[in-house]
Amino acid sequence: MNHTFDTRLARAAHPADHTPFADLLAALEGADWALLFPDEAALLSALASLSGGATLRIDPRVPLRGVAARAAGFELGAFDADWRESLVWTFQPDERAVKRARKAEARLIADVTYAPGSGVFASGVSLAAYRDAGALSGHGDVTFAALLGIGEVPALSGTGVPALAETLLRRDLASLGARRERQQRTAEQLAERLGKRASLVSGALMLVSQTMPSTGLFSAQAALGGVVSARRDTEGETLLSIGLEDIEDLWSDLTGDVALAVVADDLEADAAAQAPEVPAVPGEAADVDDVQDEATALHAEPQPEGPLAPDLPQAPGSGEGDPTAGLSEEQLAAFERLREWRNAEARRQEVSRFIVASNATLAEIARHAPQNEAELRQVKGMGPERVRKYAERILNMTRGLGK
Repeated sequence: MNHTFDTRLARAAHPADHTPFADLLAALEGADWALLFPDEAALLSALASLSGGATLRIDPRVPLRGVAARAAGFELGAFDADWRESLVWTFQPDERAVKRARKAEARLIADVTYAPGSGVFASGVSLAAYRDAGALSGHGDVTFAALLGIGEVPALSGTGVPALAETLLRRDLASLGARRERQQRTAEQLAERLGKRASLVSGALMLVSQTMPSTGLFSAQAALGGVVSARRDTEGETLLSIGLEDIEDLWSDLTGDVALAVVADDLEADAAAQAPEVPAVPGEAADVDDVQDEATALHAEPQPEGPLAPDLPQAPGSGEGDPTAGLSEEQLAAFERLREWRNAEARRQEVSRFIVASNATLAEIARHAPQNEAELRQVKGMGPERVRKYAERILNMTRGLGK
């Protein structure tokens, strides 16, 4: 029977006295058995003897070192090649991956290193593995690995973990639920803000499609999955592990590297095309929809601004790319109120205006005049994180419009 995470964690974190740790881990994952190893190398050696010479194909998102796999006796193959009679190591596989493995007579190993208690066996896989204890314990001071499965226990003997490591792992199980919830929530919110540049891969781990050399809170030495945010640099990409730090601190740390991309991603598809140059209005130079200028200003010292000169948008039909084209007088007035609020909020946070909302998004809000959060979520550019942060203030300005 597939129990919920809370039930499995309760059974694992509050066991009967002297319950073997392998049994606790199996209970946490919903497995029939678990074999423990002192480190990743011992786990790989055991798997190599179990696989009978099968080619190992590693999901490129999994930070499993090919040199370690070869040292254990594996022959490595491309992940996107034919899986026939292979051992395929990936993060939580979906139904499509499970079907592909069955058709190819391949064995799937679900990597749960960064997502303890994820219930991966419900997907139909028969093997799962921990390569380290970063997420399980929250720290990088415990060396540990494990192989878990459904059905008959393979003809392997786990070599166990040192007594001190087991003691620390038992202790840290009690905080796993709270840690996992907060880390995953923060990861989801950051992925929302990063847009198409980021994808969640496992637990609170995300892959960002660019290098991030300027990050300070994301340690290159901290354990992936742990309570301290960490990063691993790969060719042209960065693997980020979200810890327990405040989301706004992490976001500020990230924006130095992704400023231009973040601003560009906030522009809707209909405004993404290169718009003609808009004549500057006195007192408004900093508010022109120029992505590069906004990105450059992202970390600049906020400049004091006097009362805004009348900076009405172009009249309807005055040019291509004007997000206010077609708005009524009432909607234009609403757009102005929204823009004044947006500018003030950006100054308060000391971020780019487009981090709060682009002019195109504000024009869409004024055009549709949402009356509740459900309607606000339907507006292009208003993702879940923006709705969560700004819904109350935006709706106070749009309620009653067009009535």
